[in-house]
Amino acid sequence: MKALNHAVPTVPKTPNSLQFVQRIIEKVNKKFEFIPSIAENFNWYVEPSIELTALKELFKSYNDETRVNEILIKHYKENTTRILDDLKEKFPHRSNILEEIFFAHNNGFYYLSCIAFMTQVDGVVYDFSDGKNYFHGTRESNFFEETRARLNSLDIESAGLYFLKQLFNNELPIRIGPKKRTLEFEHMNRHQMLHGETTNFNTEINSLKALSLLATLAFNLKYLDDILSNDEIKNNKYGDLI
Repeated sequence: MKALNHAVPTVPKTPNSLQFVQRIIEKVNKKFEFIPSIAENFNWYVEPSIELTALKELFKSYNDETRVNEILIKHYKENTTRILDDLKEKFPHRSNILEEIFFAHNNGFYYLSCIAFMTQVDGVVYDFSDGKNYFHGTRESNFFEETRARLNSLDIESAGLYFLKQLFNNELPIRIGPKKRTLEFEHMNRHQMLHGETTNFNTEINSLKALSLLATLAFNLKYLDDILSNDEIKNNKYGDLI
């Protein structure tokens, strides 16, 4: 999201002008508040490298499921090869399994690709966190809950923070457990898929949604590490945009 710097006018760095620039940055950042709602409502995840034009379209229609589906189906279908290449570069020891999963997806074997994408969501977090995973934790060690609490405690305004928060929300359909699922629940759900509780998830859109979770999580891990470990970033109210 650093390209957004270009939206900020160049002005002399006087106290008044800096306050003006900070106000602009704050307004720009707040425009990204809608991103977590897309994950919570529609089970889609927005990777940080999404084109700015697509992001603008999502901003205008983030409550419209049909339009959100159109925008993100187009984005992820057009970027499937790039995402695979980027994942293999970041996780070279996972190259073989990633290639097989993407082969399944590209050839319409959606039962396989949906489930296998979920395994790699845990896999990339396992690599990042020295043995923890995204979907499960213990009372002593829970990557998801620990990260969610830390992100919510940060006092910053950052567009990048919203890309992270979409991944760490207790109401995400993909993570909701049996006790919270109602009879009307119809979203793709990791527990239901892996435990054989549902057999109707074999669609292209569900496979793309699973891909969107893997890509968004994997491509946010570096920023997650920076924002949680770097005091300079944590204390900078305007996050990654200045």
